[in-house]
Order: sequence, then structure tokens, then C-alpha cells
Amino acid sequence: MKKTILILATLILFSACSKDDEKSDTVEVKHENLWGTWYFSKVIQPDGTIVPYTNLCSTQRDYITVTTLNKIILSTNNTVCTNYTNYDCSSFGLTGNELHGCNSKFDGFVSLTTSTFRIDYPTVRHVGYPDNNLGQAKGIIFTKN
Repeated sequence: MKKTILILATLILFSACSKDDEKSDTVEVKHENLWGTWYFSKVIQPDGTIVPYTNLCSTQRDYITVTTLNKIILSTNNTVCTNYTNYDCSSFGLTGNELHGCNSKFDGFVSLTTSTFRIDYPTVRHVGYPDNNLGQAKGIIFTKN
């Protein structure tokens, strides 16, 4: 009888944890929730598979900074770790979860959690170099760390 109660208690405990709990860190897509530094993390390939983003510099990570002035600043490194800061977007807009007014790397549909910033493109597009898995893509995923 004690085993039965233990098994039932365990089943109830695990069934109480749902997939909704995994989404609990989802935040509203609005300018102030995008502010900060976001590191390139993954690339959504044309077939929908998600692969790691490859930094060309082994000691520096590529990232974007979203400023309070609604500017997206792109900072990337080449294979010899020379940093290039490109101002890819001087003022972007949001309509619902759609980011627009930027460039093809950033214009798309945004999903946001406290630690991830995901951009999905409506169609496959060329957004970078194949060496870092960015050639043709359906989207990019950034993380806070």
C-alpha cells in the first residue's frame, strides 16, 4: 500500500509540471525588453533545423546591442579576432511581434524570453557567411550570456 501511495504521489508531482512551466519566462515583445547585449547563439537553417552559430574568432563572441534609442549595433569578429562594429539599424520599429525598418538580418518575427531573443524570417534569406552558419537562414537565436 505504501508503494502504491508513493507511486501515485510521484505521478501527480510529475504531471503537475507541464510544458507551460517552460514558457513561464516569455516576455512581451516591446522595445524596452529588447534593450541590452545579445550574443549570437544559433541559426535556424532553411529546412528548420537549428544549428550552433560559429564565431569566427576563437576568443571573442559576436553580438548585437539593442540601445534605448531603438538602434541595433552589430559587433562581429573575423578569424584573426579583429572586431568590426557595424551600425546595422539606426531606428527600428515593432508592430506586434514584427521587427521592421532594420535590415534583412533583423527584420522578422520576434519571440522573446528573459534569456533568448529569436528572430524568424517569413522566407529564407541570405544573412551572412556560411563559415558561421549564417549563409541562408530562416532565423537567428540570440542569448543574454
